Amino acid sequence: TSLQLNRKRSNQGAGYDDELDHVANAINRMQETLKSDLATRLKIEQELRLYQENLEQLVQQRTLDLAEKTALLEAQNLELDAYARSVAHDLKNPLTVLIGMSTLLSSTTLHLSPDQRANSLTALHKTATKMSSIIDALLLLASVRKSGDIHVKTLDMKKIATEACERLTDLAIRNDVSISFVGDW
Repeated sequence: TSLQLNRKRSNQGAGYDDELDHVANAINRMQETLKSDLATRLKIEQELRLYQENLEQLVQQRTLDLAEKTALLEAQNLELDAYARSVAHDLKNPLTVLIGMSTLLSSTTLHLSPDQRANSLTALHKTATKMSSIIDALLLLASVRKSGDIHVKTLDMKKIATEACERLTDLAIRNDVSISFVGDW
């Protein structure tokens, strides 16, 4: 409530304000200013709490998003590591054959028959072609990953399986194993 002076008026009348009236009016104005300032402060504090809550929610959401993205990137890195090991293995075998055959063919102490030379050169050509197709597949995969444009086509699984079996021929002979295909492809 505002400050009221309860007193008898002097001879000067109702319109006359003395020092006590000025002090009471100043205190009342100060009280209204304080009320207004406190109301403004309360409103600002409420807005700040609301902003703080929103900011905390945003931080939590961003933290969750970053954690999900981190987990996704870690999974992709594991996949890439596994893929790199697989590719290295796929390229190492043909490369070992190329090195072995080229060393064999360049040897001056070893005398090969024309048929052996022809078979060795055929094996070199097949191995080099296989390495080239592996590298082409890698380049294709890299371009697809960048563009995201994937063209789906039917695979000739019998041809793929036959090529795989051809690569295993020496191992199958050494282990006395026979590989045969059953059924339709």
